[in-house]
This record gives sequence, C-alpha cells and structure tokens, in this order.
Amino acid sequence: YTSTSTSWQAILVNGGSLTITDGSADKGGKLVAPATANSAIQISSGGSVAIQSGVTVAGNVILLLGSGSNLTVAGSIDTTGTANPAIQGNGTPNNWGTSITILEGAEIKSGNLAIYHPQSGDLKIQGGTITGAGGIEMKGGTLEMTGGTITATGAFSDNGPNGNGSSVNGAAIAVITNEGYAGGVQVNISSGTLKAAGTGGCALYEVVHSGTKTPTIQVTGGNFQQKIDAKAATGFIEGGWF
Repeated sequence: YTSTSTSWQAILVNGGSLTITDGSADKGGKLVAPATANSAIQISSGGSVAIQSGVTVAGNVILLLGSGSNLTVAGSIDTTGTANPAIQGNGTPNNWGTSITILEGAEIKSGNLAIYHPQSGDLKIQGGTITGAGGIEMKGGTLEMTGGTITATGAFSDNGPNGNGSSVNGAAIAVITNEGYAGGVQVNISSGTLKAAGTGGCALYEVVHSGTKTPTIQVTGGNFQQKIDAKAATGFIEGGWF
C-alpha cells in the first residue's frame, strides 16, 4: 500500500481497530507513506493498531493521539532517510493514557530519534531492536524494558529545555523532566541491551530541564554498553552489567 498524500495520514484509525498482517510466508506486506505526509498511521480516540511480523511501515511516523490509543509492533517501522521518528505521541493532556508495546522480532529504525514519548502512558520494550540517532526520549509516562536492544548512533547533545519536540541526541534512553509535559517519568529496566555508538553517547541519560520533580528510575538488570549519566536521580542501580 503506497500513499501519495502530502498533508494527511496514509491510514487513520479513529477509535477503531486495525491489524496489518503478513499474509504469506515469502513476501512481507508494506505500507509506504511519504515524509511530507502528516503520518503513516495516526491512531486517535482510543484506536488500536497491531503491526504483525513480516510487515514494514516505511517513510513516516506512527502517531498516537487521543487517550487510550494503543500500538503493538512485531514487524518493522523504518523512517531512516527522514527527520521523522518511527513512533511518537503528543504531550497535551487529552492525549494521555496511551499504550505502546514493542515485541520480540520487531525492528524500529529512524534517522532521527526512534521513539519520542512526551505523553502520560505506558511504553513496554519486551524485545526487538530500536535504532536511531537517539533511541527513546521519555518526557512523560512509564517505560518498562524487559528485553530487546536499543542503539543510539548519533553524537551526544542536550539542547536544554524546549516547549515542543525532543531535546537530546545520542542516548539509548533519555529521561527528561520538563514541567510543561505530563508531569512525571518512571523508568524500570530489568533486562535488555542499551548501546551508544556516537561521540559522547550515553546508554542512559537523565536530566531535569525544568521543574523540581525527580524521575523514578530503577535498574535491576540489563547490559549497559556505554555510560550512565544521571543529573538528579540517585541510588537507582540495583543490578545489571556495565
């Protein structure tokens, strides 16, 4: 399926449910949306999308808008060659309460930040690979990592507080406190691998850009193949390999 839209999303799931399935053993399905479109898939108003193994969504972001919207990925999302993340939410209150699950076998790739999560909601990394100039940036919600590999390829930079969009590059996981967003971040890492290949990169980076709330971080396991740099959170490492 190829979209030619330069303004709208290729597929809109507005309160309904969509499963994209690979229907054969030797040929995967593919959804291609141009980088000039609004998004490849927009999930709104509690809609639900499942991208199954063997399916590729390419060229543009999967955008979650609306409380209760849900995304499950076992296939591939590829926005390399564009400035778009592979998966992104929205930090305004009417978009809180989303759920994103990355399953074993999934492949998430971006030329920019792979997953941008400014909203209150749950992000579960259970397996698969996530690769981008930055891996995951959490400005709101809960991240539960129990498997998978996250790799940041970009040189590290922290652009400081901003009112919209991502702030950090070059970190496998970046945890940002910004009082303009959902009001709290919780990160639990019990397994998986976090890599940073770029200059000055971090496996895990945490900073308070504005406000006084310190994020809740718990590391009980995992393989950290670059440094941890936490500016405010303390005493959260209980296990893992470094």
